[in-house]
Amino acid sequence: MNIIELDWDSHFFGYKVGKIVTDQILTQDQLIRIKTEAKNKNIKLIHLFSEKSNEIIENHGTQLVDTKVTYVKEIEENEKLIHTNLIESYSKSFIDADMIALAIESGMYSRYKNDLKIRYEKFEELYITWLKNSIDGNIADYVFVYRIKKKNVGFITLGKKNERASIGLIAVDKNARGKGIGKELIKYAINISLQNSFDKIEVVTQENNKPACTLYEKMNFKIEKKEVVYHLWM
Repeated sequence: MNIIELDWDSHFFGYKVGKIVTDQILTQDQLIRIKTEAKNKNIKLIHLFSEKSNEIIENHGTQLVDTKVTYVKEIEENEKLIHTNLIESYSKSFIDADMIALAIESGMYSRYKNDLKIRYEKFEELYITWLKNSIDGNIADYVFVYRIKKKNVGFITLGKKNERASIGLIAVDKNARGKGIGKELIKYAINISLQNSFDKIEVVTQENNKPACTLYEKMNFKIEKKEVVYHLWM
């Protein structure tokens, strides 16, 4: 069970970061070997993704930071089209103040915010960078915004992953919630996915983000898999 070194993460955080994905329950010996390998490679943080919760890790004080849920929806040919002039492509090459606030809001349930060893400012920077890379077309094909009175009150990013359409980030201003904006953004993304000949769309969220999980399930997204995520600090 080797550690995969994450170059982008290491550069962003300023220290070496690695990743392990496993479907096994780790033994005490495996955990010791992982820590030894991390020490030899000067890795400070390991993201461990597991299909099952792991008592060995938890008993060593490692933080359970997320239960990651992947939702998938089959796109039907007769999906109802969204006709609205409130949703449009984000056309600016920079991130304005509305979008910065929404980018941070999109990560409020994330493991990077849950892990108190990661500075809050670094969490904010991560999600702003994620949105910037989406706008630049590096990790997304589309960024759509929901505008009311010239203010961006919601956004969604859409790309491709595993031969499916994939929602990356989505957020709605806390003062504009309860108006169905998130649902409209998702429907719009589904319409665009259909136009691009995708028959499935996926989105990843956190199990503790109950509002998001409830919304996806109401919109006939089905749970494909769950992963428990730990942060192992050396």
